[in-house]
Amino acid sequence: MQLVGGMLRFMSAIKNPMSGGTRTTVRLSGEVMVAAKHLQADRGLSLSEAVNELAKAGLKRRQSVREVVLPEFDYEPKVDVTNIGELLGIEEEAHWQDRDDR
Repeated sequence: MQLVGGMLRFMSAIKNPMSGGTRTTVRLSGEVMVAAKHLQADRGLSLSEAVNELAKAGLKRRQSVREVVLPEFDYEPKVDVTNIGELLGIEEEAHWQDRDDR
C-alpha cells in the first residue's frame, strides 16, 4: 500500500476469478480507506474483503430503492400555475397586504 497524490493505493489479489474479481490496482479516497480500515479491524477481514463488503453494501442499498407512488388529488387551482410571473405577482401582493395590515 502506498500514498499517491493524496490518495491511498493498494494492490488486491483474488486467486479465483469466479469469486468476484482478479488482481487489480484501485485508488481509494481517504474516507473510503478509513471506512475499509474500520471494517477490517471490527470484523477481522483483509483489506480486500473489507473493500468488497463496502462495495456490496453500496450495491444492495442502490438495489433496495423502490418506486414511491404518491397519491393524486382532484384539485382545481384558483390561478394559472403555468404562469410563474402571475404566481410571483400574487405572492408579492399578498406579502405587501400582510405588512399593511400590521
